[in-house]
Amino acid sequence: DRLGLGDLFMMEPERPTIWKRRLGEDDENPVVNLQPIPSPLENPFPPPVAIPKLCTTIEETIIACWNRFILTFDPLENPHVLKAPPNLREAAAMLLITTVAIFRNLLVARVSKNDTVMARLITLLSVIQIESEKRQCTPQYIMHSIINTLHPLNMILSIFYLGWWFLVTFSFKLPLLVLLEMKGLCMKGKTSTFVHLVCLYCALMYDAAREMWLMLRILFTAPRILFEDLFMTRRGAKHQLQTVSLCGRKVVAWSEPVQLDLVRRIASATEATPSEVLISAVTGALREYFRQFGFPVPDSVLCTARFFPLESLLTSKSCPADCTPQRGGLLCLPLPTKIPRGDDNDPAEGLKAIQRIVSQARGRQPALYLASQWHLDGGLLTKLMPSLLARLLLNHLTRRYAVMLTEVAPQSRDELRRNLVWGQEIENIMYWRPPQANICLSLTIMNYGDTVRLGVMSDALLSPQHSVIATGFLQQLSDLAKCAGIPRERSNSLDSIPQSPALPTLR
Repeated sequence: DRLGLGDLFMMEPERPTIWKRRLGEDDENPVVNLQPIPSPLENPFPPPVAIPKLCTTIEETIIACWNRFILTFDPLENPHVLKAPPNLREAAAMLLITTVAIFRNLLVARVSKNDTVMARLITLLSVIQIESEKRQCTPQYIMHSIINTLHPLNMILSIFYLGWWFLVTFSFKLPLLVLLEMKGLCMKGKTSTFVHLVCLYCALMYDAAREMWLMLRILFTAPRILFEDLFMTRRGAKHQLQTVSLCGRKVVAWSEPVQLDLVRRIASATEATPSEVLISAVTGALREYFRQFGFPVPDSVLCTARFFPLESLLTSKSCPADCTPQRGGLLCLPLPTKIPRGDDNDPAEGLKAIQRIVSQARGRQPALYLASQWHLDGGLLTKLMPSLLARLLLNHLTRRYAVMLTEVAPQSRDELRRNLVWGQEIENIMYWRPPQANICLSLTIMNYGDTVRLGVMSDALLSPQHSVIATGFLQQLSDLAKCAGIPRERSNSLDSIPQSPALPTLR
């Protein structure tokens, strides 16, 4: 039935923007509009802007020129065409208009697939006859136009007219056009000149060519990059999450909520995005998981990361499809549990490493992002490959990328809470994305309202150790806040977490 979580939770449909209020906002204390901060996990490949704009401009220009052409040469629109002596130019124009009309009528004609070839041929001949008779575009008219054009007197007049046109154009019209351009440039500004219009089109064509070159480069380099990132990249020896046996049962855990304002202040102090701060805290929590239970700490933990819009998660059946934000694709991130040439216990170094890794992934993996988005939305992999080969490939990749990271956040910075149909406010929501195939650990960064928390879903054989990741997430955020010099507040949920004795400060 295509029911969404909004239907299952019986959520109230979203109100118009004018009725929305943020948390803590009233008539006397309005909240200033905040610019959204996009997650680095979404849209590594910027959608083309100049190419659609150029195509729209060309389409509008062709339509306008075609309409003027029809108004000038189509006898149905301009009856004076048939009253003047026919010539070859008018005959060619009428023949072109008639041909286009025939093709247009054939496209809209209802031709059954069961019709025979003879029936289709009869339909074609009838359409040709009808359109030719409406415009009197007959073989006799075309022959008369050719004879009239090749008449010696008419040819002499045509040559004289062509010479006169060149003389008038280069002697009077061209200098007058230059004067008008200079006058428009001096008096009205460059926006009203023909040269400025040409420059705008040239700039648009240049931007479209750059976007096309970027798309072609991604297309030709995508196979090599996909193969290297998915199969050839070595990130040290296998770690415990890649070698653990799976039983199939799932267990969950979640952290205490953390104020988003704290995360944003950390991001502002460290010149990072809130998403990078949260991913850095998740990486530190994984590092502490390996250390606390005596497992060898790997150089990095390969994971697949995905951004999931909160609006798409809480959608309802009544919501139009075009109003629902599009779900993102996957990025492959090696979470640095060991910092090369740095202190593993320094949260600042870990955050910088996350920023480098995310930036490299966004630059290298736009093709992987688009391909995974097509597969997640439409099952691309299962359509292109035999089911057995697709299953083997999926098992290999999920054993290699044994951790799955999902960030759920609204695409705007409006700290809104949804209401049920009977008016009660939903204070908090937790979402877990179930691990599939050989993935043993699924981590969800859940942004809702003015708080964020980490959800952990793992295979039952990782229980009860999996809960350490949720508590370690809070500890890592606390360490980051201390390094960034963020003062602690009484209402902060991090106050219940014991602080590390000494941590380096950010510079």
